[in-house]
Amino acid sequence: MPRRLAGVAMLLAAYALLFASPGTATEHNYLHIHIHLNAYAHWGYCSQGGFAKDEPYSDTFQASCTGKHGAEIGVLAEREHFLTHGSYCYWSWAGDHLTVKGHDAWGGTWWLEGLKDPNWTHFIVREGQIAHLRLVTDNFFPGMGLRGAGGTPLAVDMSKHVYYVGATKHWGYSIDLVGYVRIL
Repeated sequence: MPRRLAGVAMLLAAYALLFASPGTATEHNYLHIHIHLNAYAHWGYCSQGGFAKDEPYSDTFQASCTGKHGAEIGVLAEREHFLTHGSYCYWSWAGDHLTVKGHDAWGGTWWLEGLKDPNWTHFIVREGQIAHLRLVTDNFFPGMGLRGAGGTPLAVDMSKHVYYVGATKHWGYSIDLVGYVRIL
């Protein structure tokens, strides 16, 4: 419990920075966020819907990736680390719905849910939570292709990784989310 309270205090300090530091966010309560998760090699694995071991692709309708020790980066306000390097993470998609979650640095769970585009370039966070902060993104980008800035969806990149164990070829994915979330 003390670790969780320390984490909440750290995130509240990040929120205070929002109003105290010019240039770190706008008047709309935006905080910069960067998340990088791995589900390949020793970090974890990916599978198609129904947990088939067939390789999912970005255009596979339903699939998931689990990083047993795959969480690499989770930073709010460019300085507050909300996950522990090597901790559990998971992301899944069904059509345009995307869920990303993991264990936070204080023993709880963080999560983001929303809509991705078919080309995996942007992610509109409809609801999410890190520590006790409720988070969303805006989607003010009709036809403009904007992403990763305050008032727009997060930039998302899901990358395939091919690797070998001995002579056997394996594959997996990583996902990178960058941009600004709005505190509710």
